[in-house]
Amino acid sequence: MTPTLEEWPGVRFLPEDFGESFSFPKPEGAFFGGRRPADFVPTYPPARCERERELEREAKERKLSEIARLIAEEGLTRAEAKAALREARRAERAKAEALAERRAARAAEAAALRLSPVEDAHASDHEVEDQASFVLQPPPVLEGGTLAPGAESARVHYRRLLDEATARLQAERAAAGKTFLGVDRILSQDPFASSGSTVATYESIPRALADDEELNKEVQDGFWRWQEAYREARQAWPEKRLDFPPGTQVMVHRHAARRMPRSEALRRGLLPSTGPPRAA
Repeated sequence: MTPTLEEWPGVRFLPEDFGESFSFPKPEGAFFGGRRPADFVPTYPPARCERERELEREAKERKLSEIARLIAEEGLTRAEAKAALREARRAERAKAEALAERRAARAAEAAALRLSPVEDAHASDHEVEDQASFVLQPPPVLEGGTLAPGAESARVHYRRLLDEATARLQAERAAAGKTFLGVDRILSQDPFASSGSTVATYESIPRALADDEELNKEVQDGFWRWQEAYREARQAWPEKRLDFPPGTQVMVHRHAARRMPRSEALRRGLLPSTGPPRAA
């Protein structure tokens, strides 16, 4: 963390940059998405089933929409519209088969030249740009209740907000006795270093943890009894309006269920004597 944004040597955009054009070279060895076909189906079984159902719904909606368009715009009957749609689909399949044959022939040529078919297909189908450019667009600014368009208004407005936020952050860290790492210390850190092991310890996570083992046991036992009391009241609802234990929110506020008095919850051991446990 640096004291100001201006001190950071990495990628950053300041209010003064609104309206300016920026160009960046493609990182060496970088791959970017966006080439996955629209009818892609995941391999994970639950996701695949959901995606297949989604594709079926989309296909049915497109079919019904096209039939309605042919009837409304071309004056066809429903049977004629369906026949025209079938003919269009046959033409699309023939076009797709021809494209697949061309790709197979190109892959065979690439193999003969000892080239990767995937690399050859990408080289011919997708020309990868070596550089990307964009203009940093200024967001609209409200001035006096009206929108003030233009880069200059945005520069002034967001420079003021940035300066205020920077001063507030610096004051908070100074009051807490904290300093900033600075550029040199940040860059000296290993970006691939780990803050600790990522392997699960598989240790139990207690619902309550205190130096007093008796209190821990009381809280845990009370929570089990609390769950039993809630389950009993919920299963009986709405034929029987039993009291829900303290801590119940939805049933009490949305459905006007009765809440058990705290004294009764303490008597039944649903709550520890120190108060209700926090929800897990």
